[in-house]
Amino acid sequence: MLDTLNLELEPRLPDRRLLVIETAGRGVPTNSFAVKPYAVLPDTGGNYHYLVGMSKRFDTREPYKPVSFRISRILRVRPRPKSYASGKITQNELKSLKAALKKNGVQYLVGEASISRVNLSADGVKMFNSVLHMRPQPVSTVHLDDGSSILEFDCTEKQLSDYFFKFGSNAHILAPDTLAAAFEEKYESALKAYRSNR
Repeated sequence: MLDTLNLELEPRLPDRRLLVIETAGRGVPTNSFAVKPYAVLPDTGGNYHYLVGMSKRFDTREPYKPVSFRISRILRVRPRPKSYASGKITQNELKSLKAALKKNGVQYLVGEASISRVNLSADGVKMFNSVLHMRPQPVSTVHLDDGSSILEFDCTEKQLSDYFFKFGSNAHILAPDTLAAAFEEKYESALKAYRSNR
């Protein structure tokens, strides 16, 4: 199969076969993707391994983009015939893939990146400056007079959720609405659990 590669090493690009991968997540129907494989890499915590490469939904004309698939969620992998399409990653694709890995990390190539805004209290700003593990990088920051800040991010909702959920009331999701609603639902669920155990 694929070797586990250090990001500093160049993968063996020539003669790569285009793969068709079928995946499934919790409560998600099976999906098929065409994948130009790059490497199998662990996440920063060493918890899971991911197949990383350039991918698009199978049999569509959409462009290839950097994607990672958690190995445990891959149902099937099969190579496409050589006559169908090349699995070779171009130099431009490799450049965008490495940039995405550096910016987001292996596990956060999954999902669509979107512009998000988060309002951090003064204490939230202190937390953001001290909690460096898996911290997303803001594309803009507005400092307010009361010591709070509004940060804008261009990353997946999953990365923001994983990082900011522990901030509690010190982080208020302003956008997108879907992420704000998800936070509200999780906090309400936790509150109900605490109240029911009194």
